[in-house]
Amino acid sequence: MLSTPTAASLAAVRKNGFALQFAAPSLKANREIVLTAVGQHGASLQYACEELQTDQEVLLAASAKTPGALRHASEHARCDHEIVLAVVSQDPESLEFASEDLRNNPDIVFAAARTKAWVLRYSPQLVADSSFMQRLVSRNGRALRYASAHLRAD
Repeated sequence: MLSTPTAASLAAVRKNGFALQFAAPSLKANREIVLTAVGQHGASLQYACEELQTDQEVLLAASAKTPGALRHASEHARCDHEIVLAVVSQDPESLEFASEDLRNNPDIVFAAARTKAWVLRYSPQLVADSSFMQRLVSRNGRALRYASAHLRAD
């Protein structure tokens, strides 16, 4: 088990981010070690301490490497508007793992769906919202495919 933030610890997570799961708790709370691990494989975020699972920089690094990495974030992070907005702007697929409230927040969903319309399937309330869908379709025409049947009929 890795016990100190030595060059060997960094080398291990640099080679395989999942090595973080075998690290001592102090290393799972070490920002440099965790950033290195998630930079190698974003899903290694699940082994970081809860405080770093809520850290926006760590979450962005994980999401840049592995789509959907928000699933490994703390519950607090998945409910944080600022964090989720930053993550889905970079990784639209992470919308699935945001809190239910944020999955139906127009700003969050617009940031995700402007490039990947299919993420609208996680936002059942907004696909029936005429003004939201008009704004989104003007940015991403593929979004029309996911609009509610009643809106597509108009």
